Amino acid sequence: MKKQKIDATDKQIIKYLQDGRKSFSYVASKLNVTENTIRNRLNKLYDDKVFSLRGLVDPEYTPYIQIVIFGLKITGQDLEKKAEDLSNLPGVISTAVVTGRYDIFMVVELPTDEDNSALFSFMRNELGKFRGISSIETFPVFRSNNFYVPYLL
Repeated sequence: MKKQKIDATDKQIIKYLQDGRKSFSYVASKLNVTENTIRNRLNKLYDDKVFSLRGLVDPEYTPYIQIVIFGLKITGQDLEKKAEDLSNLPGVISTAVVTGRYDIFMVVELPTDEDNSALFSFMRNELGKFRGISSIETFPVFRSNNFYVPYLL
């Protein structure tokens, strides 16, 4: 699927909506367009999966969740398909095909537990289903800056 390019007006709308409390009427007045124009453009951006407006939380202040970043080495060529399939696993926030030591980075939200059984269970029961993963390295996030995630649990 070819990605839609966004124009200057779309960029301005997105900029104003980074503060999720701004209303469509406020954004429309700042851009000298109608509220309907804002609504229609945003609906198109949502439908084309160019833009997503959602509530995010700082995991450091959210009890009972643990964020783990996975570095995955993949055998085979279809990294984009593998990343897309991995993104559909429960708890997966995002996946990215990257260069360097790993082929895919994956950010996962897991329930917090004392013995890391949620991490072990995810690796065994979810990642264990995937063929072609030659190595996995986990990076539990202990402290972060400007790192917000959806609350999935």
